[in-house]
This record gives sequence, C-alpha cells and structure tokens, in this order.
Amino acid sequence: MSKGLKYLIESRPEAMEAYFSFLRANGDSLDPRTRALISIITKVANQTEAGLRQYAKKAVANGVTSDEILDAILMAFPALGLTKTVWAVDVLIECSVFGHDKLPSEAEGEWHDMGVTDGRRAVELVQRDGRAVFV
Repeated sequence: MSKGLKYLIESRPEAMEAYFSFLRANGDSLDPRTRALISIITKVANQTEAGLRQYAKKAVANGVTSDEILDAILMAFPALGLTKTVWAVDVLIECSVFGHDKLPSEAEGEWHDMGVTDGRRAVELVQRDGRAVFV
C-alpha cells in the first residue's frame, strides 16, 4: 500500500470506507474477468504504473490470460492512443505478464532488410518472411 493511500485511510477513514464500499458495490453484473480487464484499462488510461502492475498480476492469478489483457488494451486503442498503449505493453513486459523480458526486436539485436517495397506509400501492415512490419 502506498504511503498516500495509507495516510488517506488513517486521516479520513469514513470517506475512504465510503469510496471502497462504492467500488465493491459496482460491477456485480459483470463477471470477475471482465471487471479485471476494465480495471486494467482504467490504469492504462491514467498511466498508473503501480496499479497496472497490481491489477494485471491479480487478473492473471485469477485466470485472465496475457492474450486477453493485450486484446483488451488493443480494443481500447482508439481511446488510449499509441503512447499509452505502448507504455502499458512496456510495463507488462517488464513485470513478466507477457511471459518474456524483451521485445523480439531487442532480442535479435540488429536491424535487417525485410524485402523491397513495391512502391506503396500508405502506412500498412505487410507480412514478410513470416513477420509483420509496418511500412
């Protein structure tokens, strides 16, 4: 528990209990997995690293897969944007929610040509040699 939260609980116990009661009382019509994924998205939206780590690990411990977490984050991409999405993936990689420590490009350690472009100018996802790249 953070020092700030501990201080609020000690200095304003009635207000904090009301807040925690509010949180417990809501979401009853949602299954626990959906509640967990929504909680993760709220932490990503606010870039709350400690909360993201906490809720993601709790979600995984309760049966939510890392693919489901990633899918939820990507479904929220239009609201989150690229910066928050990449930030969240970095945090989740770092705390081993995705089961590995490095991004594939970091593991290889070098850039290499994937192939010759065919003159297309729009940004798009292209498959080359079994890998997806943005062009």
